[in-house]
Amino acid sequence: MTEWILPCRPASDNERDNDVYRYDIDAAYESGKPIYWLQHNRFEEGDMIYIYESSPSQKIGYLFKVVSTYIPAAEIDDDDAYENMHYEPQKDDVFAEFIRVGKYPGTGLSFNDLKKNGLKGNLQGAIKLTGELREYIKRFCFW
Repeated sequence: MTEWILPCRPASDNERDNDVYRYDIDAAYESGKPIYWLQHNRFEEGDMIYIYESSPSQKIGYLFKVVSTYIPAAEIDDDDAYENMHYEPQKDDVFAEFIRVGKYPGTGLSFNDLKKNGLKGNLQGAIKLTGELREYIKRFCFW
């Protein structure tokens, strides 16, 4: 099992239609349904995904678990599967399926706290968690 930090650009109501790279992670989490994420990384079943919300919140707010990988877009038959994703799936896209595990209380884990505790650089893409940063994040899991 690998643990990842996966950045997400949260969508606000006034931004939903004008930026395809945004994802309404709050609504996706609250729905309780599995979510589908483009499979750009080598996620495996059982991997844990810490969702980092970029600007304006800049925090880790959620934890999801990978339950399935490399799912062709054509095989996802849930009409609401792409509801919170502001992206029109292409026929060759493949997705990973995540289920929710937990939500960080309060303001979550801020970017500044992550930097002080082992994060190197910025969160421009998915990173595997190791060492000091991994231990820091795991201290705040309450589930």
